[in-house]
Amino acid sequence: MEKSDLAFTAIWNKYRPAILRLMVGAESEPGRYKFSSHEFHEIQSRQKGSLAFTLSIHKSRAVNNIKASKLALALLSILRESETGRRLTETATYDLSLDKEFVLHVKRTAVEIEPVVAEAESHVIESI
Repeated sequence: MEKSDLAFTAIWNKYRPAILRLMVGAESEPGRYKFSSHEFHEIQSRQKGSLAFTLSIHKSRAVNNIKASKLALALLSILRESETGRRLTETATYDLSLDKEFVLHVKRTAVEIEPVVAEAESHVIESI
């Protein structure tokens, strides 16, 4: 594991409780959290380009391609380690995006659950 990967993981570990609260609160409205830019300054000085990213997560898996963002990969890893994070992503998709001003935006999208049981029951009734 690279030194920058450890730094990314350390940042997300530090803020995991706040991020999980934002995810819980996102059920009623999107949330946001402003990080202090100095926490990312050392990491950003070693990175080319912006640290901004968007992570869409459902069932503890990234729905979008985040391979280019080590920061997003570290956040996904931290959320996978959290029982609360895994539970929340089972029933919804969460979009977590970090903008250039180091504001994390959290938005929840409910996942439509197919009425498989009702559909199966209708086939049984039709065959009777």
